[in-house]
Amino acid sequence: MPRSALFEPERAMMSRLPGGAPTEIQVEGAIASGMRRFLRGVTDLRTIPGWALHRLSDDRIELRSPDGGVYSRITVPASPDWYSAALHHGYAVCFYGPQLGVRTPPGSTPAKYTDAERLEEFRTARGRGLVAAGIIAYRNNR
Repeated sequence: MPRSALFEPERAMMSRLPGGAPTEIQVEGAIASGMRRFLRGVTDLRTIPGWALHRLSDDRIELRSPDGGVYSRITVPASPDWYSAALHHGYAVCFYGPQLGVRTPPGSTPAKYTDAERLEEFRTARGRGLVAAGIIAYRNNR
């Protein structure tokens, strides 16, 4: 089974047109470049041509857009199983958005930020249309 990678930027860049719902500019950019909006309920995730995940020499994972630019980088805990599965399948399921439950919210601590709260943050972001996702090709650059 392909593994997943969650890319949660440190800062959201929110925007709202008059009378419209709030959007996040980076999520909208990812969607405009081929990723899919990951809404609540059933979502049709697909392989996204042109996008790629690169494992860097320092074990960070880099999400690159179709133009080859760096869209986001994450530091992941050392997980030989994750890397092995990604290498074996050649793909990973990627999520991008400002509220994926990865970062501890201000005023909380990692110990207090429960898995249930993380899941609720992710579900809320999906409901608001603030998550982009896709099945992305994996490249081991080590």
